[in-house]
Amino acid sequence: MPVEKLATEVVPFRGVRYDTEKVDIAKAVAPPYDVISSHEREQYRAYPYNICHLILPGADYDGAARLFTEWQKKKFLIQDDSPSFYLYAQEYLDQGILKKRLGCMGLLRLQEIEGGSVLPHEQTLSKPKEDRFTLLRTVQANLSPIFGIVEDQDRLFVKTLKEYTDQHPAQVHMDIQEVKHEFWQVSDLTTVHLIGEALAGQKILIADGHHRYESALAYRSEQRRLHAHPLPLGERVGVRGEDAPYEFVMMHFVSAKDQGLTILPFHRVLKGGRTSQKEGILREINCYFEARNLPPNQMILELNQRRGVRPYAPTFGFYLKGRKSYLLTLQHNSATNALLSELPTLMRQLDVSVLHTLVLKQILDHPIDEDHIFFTPNAELTVEKVEQHDYEMAFLLNPTPIEQIYSIAGTGTRLPQKSTYFYPKLLSGLVINKL
Repeated sequence: MPVEKLATEVVPFRGVRYDTEKVDIAKAVAPPYDVISSHEREQYRAYPYNICHLILPGADYDGAARLFTEWQKKKFLIQDDSPSFYLYAQEYLDQGILKKRLGCMGLLRLQEIEGGSVLPHEQTLSKPKEDRFTLLRTVQANLSPIFGIVEDQDRLFVKTLKEYTDQHPAQVHMDIQEVKHEFWQVSDLTTVHLIGEALAGQKILIADGHHRYESALAYRSEQRRLHAHPLPLGERVGVRGEDAPYEFVMMHFVSAKDQGLTILPFHRVLKGGRTSQKEGILREINCYFEARNLPPNQMILELNQRRGVRPYAPTFGFYLKGRKSYLLTLQHNSATNALLSELPTLMRQLDVSVLHTLVLKQILDHPIDEDHIFFTPNAELTVEKVEQHDYEMAFLLNPTPIEQIYSIAGTGTRLPQKSTYFYPKLLSGLVINKL
């Protein structure tokens, strides 16, 4: 059955931003909450106006809400006068090649996941959703943008953004951790209209922010229930109804055709469970994979050489404490075919889905949570974690191409959590959507 409204609707908004006369914006921003370690959290929070005080408040959600209100009263945060789109470019090196990714922040009208034009591609976990929902409900603001990839088949969206940024200097410039960040507020009606038109009707893949999107849907449902009764005398119509603030969520949109779009893999570093039984595990792995014993550096090099090259049999690295490493390539035999038959056809050729189905689930029966698995896109850190910490083994993956992600998401199927790492991460704190 067709959905009621497939056309994606994106609108400008009056963003809340740091006053750069009072706040050092480079010290106030931070990466998304879910890639910040506990040590990094304290480093960021050392600056009294860093966004981590809001996005990572621990269990003190009320404290984050009070701080958000206080910063506005003291004008550390100020709201723009005009509805605007916010353009954001990130320039960086990827394997020695200079790239620049350009996108735009706006408000997306929320859609139910089933049958809509917003496509999630990863599974979610209940605990992070509860955390983000409680924060959203308490602070009543989108503190960080969800990252969405626009299909943009005619390239109209990416062309519209580039034409504007080529003609207008950025209002914010920052160099943070080897990435150059540029930011524009766009409020002139002509450009706002062009951007809105370029986004209308697009399919949008959620790249980062699945938990926040589902939390925004839950918040919308709650608000709809609370506001089901008639409007009190004098209440503004926009507070509720189809254009109420809770009907939208802040999202950063990037074209799938953008040459600066880079996807890195998420490697898995394991501890607990059966991981101490290394020899037995390797024997079982040999039933499903061809295992080539290679020095760690050679194994990582061969994986990198496969990056972006398709098709090939699912292949990933296997690293054991003691600097033993193997390149595992799937063998198609009756045993593997039987176990992979539970997967949709498109996912049987993906490294990450084969790893989870055959190795983590079938061989190891390993818990899929962050108490037992450390996720990182950094291959060197993966090896270090095994050798210098209490982890026993690691699996090193290749990234999943954007075309395959779109194809899988379009069928309503989701990859395992932490399947993709879109680099560089968007900064939190550039703009806030106040609900």
